[in-house]
Amino acid sequence: MTWMGKTIFNHQFNKTFYKIFVGGSMWAYLSHYLWIIIGVEIFIRPYGFDLAAAAPITLVVCEI
Repeated sequence: MTWMGKTIFNHQFNKTFYKIFVGGSMWAYLSHYLWIIIGVEIFIRPYGFDLAAAAPITLVVCEI
């Protein structure tokens, strides 16, 4: 199943769509990670929140 998925999902059926979709997901991932780091450095680390409080705060900061 994994080999079949790798063959099908990584195949370029349409070069333009593939470029936009893969490039778009890369930028979404990088910007999402950037906001996680900013939120953690501004809100979580200075106040020393534990994981139970840090996870929801990080989620809200990333979604905003």
